[in-house]
Amino acid sequence: MQDIFQKKAKVNPLIKNNDRYEKLTLATSDIIWDWDLETDEIVWSGNYAHLFGWQLPEDNKLIAADSFSRFHPQDYKRVFNKLMDVIHDPAETKWQDEYRYQKADGSYAFVIDRGYVIRGQNGKAWRMVGAMQDHSEKYYQTELLALERKIFELSSNPEILFIDIIQQFLRGIEVIYPQMFTAVISINNGTIEQLIAPNIPDELLATFYGRKTSIEERYWEDAIRKKQMIVVKDIAADPLWVNNKELLLNYGLKSCYALPVIHNLGQVIGCFLIFHKVKAFDLSKEEFQIIERAANILRILMENRQSLRELKMTNERFDVIMKASNDLIWDWNLEKGIVYRDVEGVQKVYGITDDTTISDINAWIQRIHPDDRLKVQKTIKSIVKSTEQNSFELEYRFMREDGTYAFVYDRGILLRNEKGKPYRMIGAAHDITERKRLERELINKELEKQRAINQATIDTQEQERTEIGKELHDNVNQVLTTTKLYLELASSNPEMKDQLIEKSIKNVIYVINEIRQLSRSLMNPSLGDLGLIDALRDLAENIHFTKKLHLNLDLNEEVDSNLNENQKVMLFRIAQEILNNTIKHAQATTVDMKLDQLNDQVVLMIKDDGKGFDISKVKKGSGLKNIQNRVYLAGGNLEIHSKPGKGSTTIVKCPIKTHL
Repeated sequence: MQDIFQKKAKVNPLIKNNDRYEKLTLATSDIIWDWDLETDEIVWSGNYAHLFGWQLPEDNKLIAADSFSRFHPQDYKRVFNKLMDVIHDPAETKWQDEYRYQKADGSYAFVIDRGYVIRGQNGKAWRMVGAMQDHSEKYYQTELLALERKIFELSSNPEILFIDIIQQFLRGIEVIYPQMFTAVISINNGTIEQLIAPNIPDELLATFYGRKTSIEERYWEDAIRKKQMIVVKDIAADPLWVNNKELLLNYGLKSCYALPVIHNLGQVIGCFLIFHKVKAFDLSKEEFQIIERAANILRILMENRQSLRELKMTNERFDVIMKASNDLIWDWNLEKGIVYRDVEGVQKVYGITDDTTISDINAWIQRIHPDDRLKVQKTIKSIVKSTEQNSFELEYRFMREDGTYAFVYDRGILLRNEKGKPYRMIGAAHDITERKRLERELINKELEKQRAINQATIDTQEQERTEIGKELHDNVNQVLTTTKLYLELASSNPEMKDQLIEKSIKNVIYVINEIRQLSRSLMNPSLGDLGLIDALRDLAENIHFTKKLHLNLDLNEEVDSNLNENQKVMLFRIAQEILNNTIKHAQATTVDMKLDQLNDQVVLMIKDDGKGFDISKVKKGSGLKNIQNRVYLAGGNLEIHSKPGKGSTTIVKCPIKTHL
């Protein structure tokens, strides 16, 4: 009695909410149901009739067994047993399952059903309420998508026959839509090329195919000619099928559709035929989209078949060309980071027998010479990021299997999708090792010639300076000596004083003009007389005398004996040039000069505490060029380090006893 009173207490509020329940069923597309477990009756909302096509009595009640009988036979046992387990377990209140539910036209909807069990205080279930959702469209779309992927994977294999791919596709359609028979007709220049219908009985095929192949004599001619879908809603009532309708009806076929398959270029290349085994009906928007999608897949498959034929011919021509060429053709998938390269080209250009060792782009990058690697990476990164640049040209060194490097000239073109995103890069690489070798030989010959010319120029300049020095000694010095005698004589001979002074003035003017003309090219006589070390000290004393710089010297005496005359002149002139530049431009107060021997090299280092400069922005004036040329001719190495506000350091390294 207590349990009965509890039930009444629960029923009364529910009765009061009937108006709210009715409004709820109108506000949702779900099918709301209310199952009285004691009377075994289920009250269905109006959407039950709308979605499934079954007519409900006025009170919307159905016996539970009648409702369950519409479960798909393959789903019935699983769904019913799980439902009973939840109802009979006092600890359970929620139930959910997915299954197929039969419609009035014989087809099945794929539904998701959820329920809530209402129990008495003793735990016994006395009522269950729930909601059912039709997920047919989502199911069909998911299954069709999976079928698409499978079929496109098959179609990418040129070894699989076209007819086998289409048959698998049609069988897949018929698994998703068991109420259908499907067929495909391929057409070439207005003539039937092939009929593919894996599950349609032969006697049915004859009703619309027969032995004739002219399109005009077939029922689907309008679909081909008008390039639009033709629908026969009711085969039994359509005059087109009057001679064969009994045969079709015996197989349960009630309606049919013919959808033309149209190539991107506009011509009809096939027709997709669908026969329904259930009562004829108008296609919903969703069903039409699915059929149209299937026809689009067929279009792609048919176009791919033609493309594969053409591609095969192109590849054959390409292979012939590649065998006659020395280029390496490559194709880089940017999304996967995988690069395809023709095997023969890899061997010819990269000197690698196993092309899989560089199929990954990072593995390829690692084989590029370290000095070229950054340049290659920057170029590739730049073109991929750019919105305007779509091609590149590069030269780099690539390590062969034997450890040597090949010089490679590479060029590529970037491909972008419709959104402008790069997805692929195609190019060709060419081995230019031999060309580079010949270029180096030519350059070396030119350099040797230029060195000889430059050395001859320097020798001439040094000879001229020596001659100028002699000229100063033999000419200017004699004039000055004579002038000195004139002045001494003038002081002791008043009668000739004016005349001697006048001659002295003329001599001084003459000497000034001579020195003015020769001073810039004057050779420092201390270098030849005293050697490099003493010449540098003499140079430092002259600078100290000007009080423009304080010069600290650290000179290794042994260096002098290890250098030939040309190297001594080169180092002296470089020191002279650097110090002159420091006085003119550096605003320095102190300079450190060090000359030392390191292994088989002589090292000259000059460091100042001046204002410094940005090396990347400095212009190469004549002073810097003179220094570079002298170091180059001596086979040495020049380093300049400087930053604004940090002073400057110049380091010259010269091999010992190098003969120019």
